[in-house]
Amino acid sequence: MHRALIATLFACAACGGKNTIPATAEIKAAATSAQQSLDDTSTSTHATIGLQALTQGIGDAALSGSVAGVDLSGLPDPSGLASAAMAPPSNTITQGLRAGSSGRAVSGTPTGCLVSDGTGTPTLIEDGTLGCNAADDLEVSYDNGDQVNITYAGTATTFDLRVDVVAGRWQGTSLHYSGTYDAATGSSARVAVSGALEYSSASNPVVIDADFQVSYHLSVFDSATGQGVTVAVNGNAADHVALVRATQDWTFTALTNTSGQTTQTTADWTGNAKIDLLKADDVTTDHTVRFDGLNLHVSAVSSSSSGSVSFTAGGDLEWDGAIVGQVVVKNGELVVDWTDGTDSSFDASTLVGLTTT
Repeated sequence: MHRALIATLFACAACGGKNTIPATAEIKAAATSAQQSLDDTSTSTHATIGLQALTQGIGDAALSGSVAGVDLSGLPDPSGLASAAMAPPSNTITQGLRAGSSGRAVSGTPTGCLVSDGTGTPTLIEDGTLGCNAADDLEVSYDNGDQVNITYAGTATTFDLRVDVVAGRWQGTSLHYSGTYDAATGSSARVAVSGALEYSSASNPVVIDADFQVSYHLSVFDSATGQGVTVAVNGNAADHVALVRATQDWTFTALTNTSGQTTQTTADWTGNAKIDLLKADDVTTDHTVRFDGLNLHVSAVSSSSSGSVSFTAGGDLEWDGAIVGQVVVKNGELVVDWTDGTDSSFDASTLVGLTTT
């Protein structure tokens, strides 16, 4: 009887388990495409975070009247914005967080036109003078033709930011951010963002046409020998170019430590991501790929004479709710171990912001 009871318990333990199915060629091809979509969505999300920090910094500079340090050469490209948001130490993110802290010297809404004076020096023109008509927002004109309208108001504990790009490579981008700060330290913020992110450039193969409804928690922290950043993201993003819809629930942490001539950077990505592969109507789900319990850890060590990278990984890859593979490290390489007995490489460099090969 005891044997029968034990057998029953083991059988029931598997009742709630997920099915495992063979990874067919079609499934592997689609899942590999979904991995690229996850990379693209991650980059777009990072770029959205970077754009928030960048434009808040410009708004605060205009409010304080100290615009000399604003770079008006052009908005960064997608990878540049993403790197500014995620790579530690992140001065951009720190400034963006601390702009609304209790140490903020100026309050109000920045207005006017921020332009280059022809010699490369940023100049803030008041509304109603020299052809500037910007009574309700700050209009920023870049040397390369990018133009951004920033509507921004904040206190020591909250902010409301609207970013509209009306000309240039990011034209069509329209994002609304609202958030709260840790006013005591200025080291963390909780932000909700919605709207569209658009990017197209003849000199860059990356094209972005995405909608966001995402919340994220940003925080920076210091160690004895370096600085780190943590970003926790939750929400939905639709990529209209790749015809995918991503549901994101993940946390990214990066830390850089320097000792003498040696620098160590560690990055961790943990969480879940569901990728709905959409039909041609950009609405109906055809199949769903899910990265469940994905965890990636990368450690990069560099000095003046050498460098090395190591990593660990785990997590299931699912197709329409059934397991078709696992993300693992095998023979020193990051791979998807498919249920049909084959392997294929898994490039996590975009997710963790480091090169893993």
